Amino acid sequence: MQREHSLFKYQMISGTNREIYDSCNKICFYENLMEYFLYKEDIGEEIVEAGLQAEDLLNELYHVYLKYEWLQITSWEKIEEILTVYVGEKKGGILEVK
Repeated sequence: MQREHSLFKYQMISGTNREIYDSCNKICFYENLMEYFLYKEDIGEEIVEAGLQAEDLLNELYHVYLKYEWLQITSWEKIEEILTVYVGEKKGGILEVK
């Protein structure tokens, strides 16, 4: 996760001002998710297992976030909804978000 985040930051910073501005939503998403994974004390086992199987977890989560308009990144609870949907998709269906 840290490697993906570092590569993402490098790619974003190396862009032009316009490219960085246009990528603000993605930057915010990645930073919030990184904070969640760094500081959240109890991450569910299903989430950890799904994340370990991902080639590019942050990017996969970003695509889930874009796919479902109702998902938000404004709090850890909202991030957990994204993760729940992601795990559900990995299992072949959508899990109900509580």
